[in-house]
Amino acid sequence: MRAGFSANNQQPVPATQTFFNILAPGVIRYHVSLGGSWLPDAKDEIDFDYQRALRGGVNGVNSIPPGFGGEANLYLEENSFGVGYTHTL
Repeated sequence: MRAGFSANNQQPVPATQTFFNILAPGVIRYHVSLGGSWLPDAKDEIDFDYQRALRGGVNGVNSIPPGFGGEANLYLEENSFGVGYTHTL
């Protein structure tokens, strides 16, 4: 079994640059993960994992020029699952 936690204390996207990050809002700061391996016999291995990127966000400050609308506020959260199989000859 495996487990992990990742924390980034600094927001990767400055509030003034949120408009440029709308398509790729990399604003996640905290991740947790779980995983494990199962060996049914000496030649086979099955791996599995789950990662959760906890909801993160940043509110824009002067990110869109005046006269073109409000602010670009970004939010993101993710779930990821993985399964792998290995057979040794």
